[in-house]
Amino acid sequence: GDEAATLRLAQEIAALDPGRVRTVAYVEKQARSLAALVALACDDLVLQEGALLGGPGDPHVSMTSLDELRPVIKQLAQQKARDWSLFAGLVDHRLKVSRYRRPETGEQRYFCAEELGDAGGNVGWEQGEELMLRKGIGDGQAVDLGLARHVVVDLAEVFQRYELEEPLQQVDPPWITDQLERLSGSPWV
Repeated sequence: GDEAATLRLAQEIAALDPGRVRTVAYVEKQARSLAALVALACDDLVLQEGALLGGPGDPHVSMTSLDELRPVIKQLAQQKARDWSLFAGLVDHRLKVSRYRRPETGEQRYFCAEELGDAGGNVGWEQGEELMLRKGIGDGQAVDLGLARHVVVDLAEVFQRYELEEPLQQVDPPWITDQLERLSGSPWV
């Protein structure tokens, strides 16, 4: 719900030293809108089969806010050594992102027009298909794009892959918080 808090969390996670702390986001069902940025800020992203990443989610993120988010999104992607267009495209449905390829090397990257310009324009790049990010992406596409490391059946498989022995403590918001959030979004209140 809270745009600023979500962004702060993503920035704090991305700023952690991967030499000291390895962060793994596990998305069971979906990480939509700004929640996708928190997941992408981690060192590894693991999606459960059928999970969705990005696309519409929080109705409170206005078009103006999305424009203002661009510098934060660029910073997050830079900290993770990734193209920022993919991050932005999963949050901003207006952004057109395409696959680009260097024929001489086979290198593939994903750019919007602005990031392509920052990378030297079309010089040396062949434009491929436009990615359909508007509604978010599924588990397989997230892996294909290099955003997710694994697709798993359940949380137990995450524990196995990362050799975790102690159970994680699940933190659920108190039921009253859920009720207040629902009420605050109601047009009748």
